[in-house]
Amino acid sequence: MSAGPQAGPGVPVPFGATVTILFSDIRGFTEYTEQYGDEAAFRVLRQHNALVRSQIENFGGRVVKTQGDSFMVYFTTARASILCAIAVQRAIAEATHEEPGTHMALGIGINTGEPIQEGGDFFGSTVNLAARICAAAGPGQVLISETTRYVAGRIDGVEYVDHGLRELKGFQEPQRLFEVSWVPPDARGAGRGQSGRDLRRELVALSERFARLGTALVEASNAMRAGGSPPPDPLVRQAAALRAAFVDLRARACRRAAALEIALPPTTERAAAIGELERIVADIEAAETSREPAGAGEERPSREGLETAVQRAIGVLNRVLVVMHRDDPAFQPLIECQARAGELRLRLSRAMSQDSDLTAPRVDEAMAPFAALLALVVGRDSLDDEQFARAEDMVTRVFGRQLAIAATRGRLGVQGEEPRAARPAQAAAVAPAPQPRQRPEAEERPVPAPAEPAPAAAASLPPTDPRGALVPWWAAASEAWRSWKSSGMATAHALRAAFAKHPHLLAVPIRTSADQGDLAAGYFLLLEHVENVSPAFIRTALDRAAEAAGGAGDGHALEGALYRLMVDRGRLRDTFADFVRDVMIAAIPTPGVWLDGGVVENEEDTVVVRRDPQAPGAGDEREERLTEQKDRVAEHRFAAVLAPLTARFFFLRRGDVKESRDVEVKVASGGEPTDAAWLLMLRSDHMLHAPPRRVTPPTTALPGFGKNYSGLWIGAFNPDPERDRQVEVCMSVRPEVSVAATRRSVFGARPR
Repeated sequence: MSAGPQAGPGVPVPFGATVTILFSDIRGFTEYTEQYGDEAAFRVLRQHNALVRSQIENFGGRVVKTQGDSFMVYFTTARASILCAIAVQRAIAEATHEEPGTHMALGIGINTGEPIQEGGDFFGSTVNLAARICAAAGPGQVLISETTRYVAGRIDGVEYVDHGLRELKGFQEPQRLFEVSWVPPDARGAGRGQSGRDLRRELVALSERFARLGTALVEASNAMRAGGSPPPDPLVRQAAALRAAFVDLRARACRRAAALEIALPPTTERAAAIGELERIVADIEAAETSREPAGAGEERPSREGLETAVQRAIGVLNRVLVVMHRDDPAFQPLIECQARAGELRLRLSRAMSQDSDLTAPRVDEAMAPFAALLALVVGRDSLDDEQFARAEDMVTRVFGRQLAIAATRGRLGVQGEEPRAARPAQAAAVAPAPQPRQRPEAEERPVPAPAEPAPAAAASLPPTDPRGALVPWWAAASEAWRSWKSSGMATAHALRAAFAKHPHLLAVPIRTSADQGDLAAGYFLLLEHVENVSPAFIRTALDRAAEAAGGAGDGHALEGALYRLMVDRGRLRDTFADFVRDVMIAAIPTPGVWLDGGVVENEEDTVVVRRDPQAPGAGDEREERLTEQKDRVAEHRFAAVLAPLTARFFFLRRGDVKESRDVEVKVASGGEPTDAAWLLMLRSDHMLHAPPRRVTPPTTALPGFGKNYSGLWIGAFNPDPERDRQVEVCMSVRPEVSVAATRRSVFGARPR
């Protein structure tokens, strides 16, 4: 058991990043071998492998392993996996179209999640589900999970056919599957707008591949500087393949442009860049839109305009996501900006597949700040002074002054591109009133506060009060709160970062948190909670506490006054439960919270895991494996002493159980039942089964474990700001009781 709840006993490493797993398998290979013989089958198998590997490489996938005629591949995006699956099916169909007799066909299954990663391989329910979906796919069919369908969003030319809930071997919960349907190339006709959209889709995918290659090249460059080793051969081959794919795409775009009588730029090194190809494709789309027949309907132009705006926005956001700081890889304003870019990209991708009130102007408005940042990073040399000032002002207003300064001074760049010179000083500063154009020193001199268009939140932050240094936990937490507020980072991101560093944060009372190094800084989250309940609390806290303590000279008295003020102003006796609930929603399952104990339910045994409740953050775990049925169905008890305003967490996790289980939870404080605990249930795909709920004394029944939900987290808390509480959490897991088995006939006897 690790700090994260997802890494229970037997799990080698925590869950990694979200990836999409694709399995493919040949259907009808045995029949083909019997009809044409081993030699012909082997020749076709080699052709199949070459075709599949080629498409995997084209769409940025990585082969995890192969077995006979089967492939296991992972992708970093769901869209790329679906487009790759379609390309594979098309390539196989085209290659075997002219062959007589039995044709080979592929079944493909895809699932998205956070599998366990170890040694270049993937494990866990995400992988198992992808394999089962592949087994359910028929010849020439692509089936995907519900998660993949909604993460990928709408893809032009692709439809998702809902196959409903399907029972899959090894999964207690029925899984909703979707079939990927696409228009074959020979059935597309001569649709005037289709070719441009196809080129746009391929260009977006190619841009993402170039971005990933840029990241890999930067890493290889660092390795060369450190050890002198040359770039690995696969990286060289990938670069060559990308160049070939780019040349092919540009050639097809030029042919389409010539057919539409669009003037092409001369073929120079500049014309052979992604940006120039972007303009060619945009001209093609514009020409196709202008030639749309008059009777094509009123909704299609607006829909196509929205699609074009979304595709254009996603292209910009993809570029923003590969921007880097040349001196500080962890530059916080850029990290937060990219987090917002990722969220917007996902929202736009999903919007095209759902009913949405989005319009092209609204998409352009949302994209504008990111486009302005990109212009300052990669296109500032082509901006005139007015354009530069507008872009800098927009980046400052939306993302903050720090990011704008880094962009204008050339400290930001795109991975894999050469650094650009900083903008001349005269255009760098934007003030409310006109300024002299030539002021070289102004770039280095701090901008006066009244003239700086800083974000409102940062401008209103209370200054550091030296009296706070007398109270270590307050000094650390309040300073961390100011730093977070000035960064503009979203609350959920900040919370996850804090718990990734100190998963046992809530097990340590705030008043002694400074004794554990920088752990006290994580309690900026509680200060923010109090600030939301009582606005301006932090600004006035030290004045109020000093007055209550009879002066600020006595650190001990000041500490007590600050603590009581925080409890009273934040109404923590009543609202601390809400704070714990918010932490559980944001931190579970990733990065996770510190677990004092838990149960792993398997088919053949039950594993009870315990940690020393007196050593949060450092206790070694102890496992007890139960195999006797009477021991397995008995109550599993966990006890802990909760300090004031702290919480402890316990878990129940599904192992390899095949049948549903009934779960009962009891929580007691001082020997009496209490409702001071939250229950959070997750499905097998690590999504919330339902919002967190309070336990119901004396016993909370939770049927459907292993079927409706696969993980349970119990967060017991002590809202008393003064006294410790002895808490006992009891869990029991029993075989599901069949309703039919307990039903009685109208005469009182059991039915026969």
